[in-house]
Amino acid sequence: MKGKGGKQDRDLTWWRWAFPLVTLAVLIYLNSLPNEFVFDDIPLIQDNQQIRAGRDLAGIFGGQGYRPVRTLTYALNYWIFGLQPFYFHLTNVLLHAANAVLVFLFLRRLFQDTWCAFAGALLFVCHPAQTAAVAYISGRKDLLACGFIMAGMMCFANFRERGKRSSFFASLGMFTLALFSKEVAVVFPALLFAWDFFERRLQPEAFARTGLWSRTQEVLTKYRWFYASLLIAAAVFLYYAQFIMYASRRSSYWGGSALNNYLTSFKLFTHYLQKALLPYPLIADYDGVFPLATGLGDFAAWAGIFVALAYCLLLYQSLRRRPRMALGLFWFLVSLLPVIQLLPFHEIAADHYLYLPLVGFIIALVELVNWKFSRLRGPALRLATSGVIVVCCVMTIARNRDWRDTRSLWEATVRQAPGSGRVHNNLGTTLHAGGDLDRALQHLLRATKLDAGVAAYWSNLGAVYHDRGDYEAAIGALRRSVEIEPNNPYNHTNLGNAYKKLAMSRVDRDPNSALWRSALTHLERAVILNASNAALHYNLGSAYFELGQRKDARHCFEIAGRLRPDFAPAHYALGLIYSQERDLPAAIQELERSIALDAHNLEAIQLLATLHQGRGEYEGARVLLESAVDQFPSSSDLRLRLALLYKTLGDPAKAREQLNLALQLDPDGGKTNEIHQLLNSL
Repeated sequence: MKGKGGKQDRDLTWWRWAFPLVTLAVLIYLNSLPNEFVFDDIPLIQDNQQIRAGRDLAGIFGGQGYRPVRTLTYALNYWIFGLQPFYFHLTNVLLHAANAVLVFLFLRRLFQDTWCAFAGALLFVCHPAQTAAVAYISGRKDLLACGFIMAGMMCFANFRERGKRSSFFASLGMFTLALFSKEVAVVFPALLFAWDFFERRLQPEAFARTGLWSRTQEVLTKYRWFYASLLIAAAVFLYYAQFIMYASRRSSYWGGSALNNYLTSFKLFTHYLQKALLPYPLIADYDGVFPLATGLGDFAAWAGIFVALAYCLLLYQSLRRRPRMALGLFWFLVSLLPVIQLLPFHEIAADHYLYLPLVGFIIALVELVNWKFSRLRGPALRLATSGVIVVCCVMTIARNRDWRDTRSLWEATVRQAPGSGRVHNNLGTTLHAGGDLDRALQHLLRATKLDAGVAAYWSNLGAVYHDRGDYEAAIGALRRSVEIEPNNPYNHTNLGNAYKKLAMSRVDRDPNSALWRSALTHLERAVILNASNAALHYNLGSAYFELGQRKDARHCFEIAGRLRPDFAPAHYALGLIYSQERDLPAAIQELERSIALDAHNLEAIQLLATLHQGRGEYEGARVLLESAVDQFPSSSDLRLRLALLYKTLGDPAKAREQLNLALQLDPDGGKTNEIHQLLNSL
C-alpha cells in the first residue's frame, strides 16, 4: 500500500485523486437513489411541518430540535425539490463523496503518501457499515458532523502552519456546525489534540527524547487559547443539549442497573470493533436485538473487558513505536465513547455510529499494512487491496437494496435478527399498513411470543384482528395491552372501540348490555387519562352516537373540535348531528369546515349537497357534486345523484350522460333498474 511518495505525489493535484473517489461513491450508492423514506425519515422529513414552513430559519434554529443544521439541510432539499426522496438521497451521497475527499486529504497529509491516502479513502467510501449513514436519509447527521470535523481539522492545520486568524475562526466555526449537526462532535477537541500531538514528531526516536507528558504540555501551551475556546464551546453545547433540550436522554440504565449498563458498554465497544473488521450482519434496529449484560456472570461482558484492555495496551505501546497507529486507535476509541452508553441514551446501538470512528480505524489499518506487509509493495499489495475494495462495494450495493422501503428494511432485519420481538412487531405493523393482514398477523403473533410483556405488541396485534373483523380476538389482545399498561389511554380507546365493533356486529344497541358498558367504560377511561386529546373525545362521541345519545355525542365532538380545529372527522360528525336535529345552518357550516380540511370525504360532500338541495340551493349542490365526480370518477352512486340533480335542474342531456356512465361503471349493480327507469323517463 505504500507508494513511492516524493515528487511523483506532489506532481499530481489532489482533484485527480478526488475524482475517482467521488465517482465510486456515486456508483456504489446509485441504487439507493430511488429508495423511499423509511423508519425515522417519516417523522423527521415526511411528516415534519417545520421543514415546510417557508424559509423559517428562526423556527429551525430556535425550535425543539437540537440538530438544527441537519434540519436546515432537509428544509433546503424541500424548498428546492419538494418532498421527493430521490433528492434527499442524492444529497446524502454527495455529502459522503465530499467527506471521502476530506479523508483523502487528511490521510495524505498524515502519511505523506498519496497511494496510502487513496487506498484508505477508498475503504472509507465503500465500507458496508457506511450504508446506515448514506442510504438512510436520517443518517445525514453523521455525514454532516464528520464532514465538519474533517474540515475543521484542515482549517486548524492551515492556522498552525500560516498563523492565519481566519483559519482559527474557521476551525471554530466548523466545530460549531458539527455540534449542531450531531452532538457526538464534542470529541473534536480530543481528536484535534491527538493529531497535533503526533503529526509534528512522528519518528519513534523523537518520542524517546521527549516524554509524553512534556509533549502534552507543549501542545496545550502553544495553542492554549484555541483549545480553551473548543472546550468552552463543547461545555456550553453539552449543557444546552442535555439540560435544556434533554437530547436523547434515557431515564434508566440499560440492563436495569448501573453495573449491567457499563458491562454493556464493553460489549458495545467489542461490537463496533467487530463491525469495523467484518461488517456483517448489519441491522437497522438493535433495540431488542443487542444482548444486554446480565451481571458479573456474563461471559461476553468479560470478553468485552478483555478486548478493551488489550486494545488500550496496544494503543499505549504504539505511542512510541507507531504514532500513526496510536492516532488511529485513539481516534476510533474516543469517537465511540459518546455512543457506547457511558451516558445512557435512547438507542442502544446503530451501524451509523461507526461513520466517524471508521476514520480512525482506517488510519490504524493503513499503518498496520505499511508496517507488517511492507515487503508486499507494488502489484501484490495493490491487488489484495483491490480485492478488499471490490468485496466491500458488492456488500454495500447489496445492503442499499435493504433500505429500499419500509417493508424491505424490516424484512431484511427479520432475516438478520429473527429472535427480536421488536423487529417482528415493526414488520407486522408495516404489513398491516400495506393491507397484508395475514402476514401481519403472523409476525405480530411472533412478537408477542418472543416478548409478551410489551403492551404495544398486543395493541398492534389487536388492531390487525380488528381489521380482520375478528373482534373477540381483538378484545383478547387489547385486554393484555391494558393489563400491561393500565394508564395508557390509547390502549383503553382501542379496547373500547373493539367492544363497540363487536356490539354493532351483533346489532346490539342496548346501552346497558355488557358489551356497550365495557366499550363506554374504556372509552371514558381514555378521556380521563388524556383529556387534551381530540381523537379520544371523538371515539367516545362515536360510541354515544351509535347508541342514539346525540346530546352526549355532540358534547364530545364539540370538545374534539375545540381541541383540534383542524380535526376534520369531528366537524363532519357535528354536521351529521346538526342535520339530524334540523339545525341546517350549523350543519352546513360544520360540513364545509370538514370538506375544507379533508376534500376527499365523500360522505361529507354528499350530505352537504343533500342539505343544499333541501334548502332549494341547487346551484351549490351542483358545484359540490360535479367536483366530487372529478375526484371520484368511478363512483356510480355519485353519478346517479348528479343525474337526479340535472333532471331537477331541467338538463336531460347531462342527466342522460351521467346515467349512462353509471351503468358502465356498475352494469350489474343494485340500482340498475332505477337507472333504466330514469333513462326511459328522460
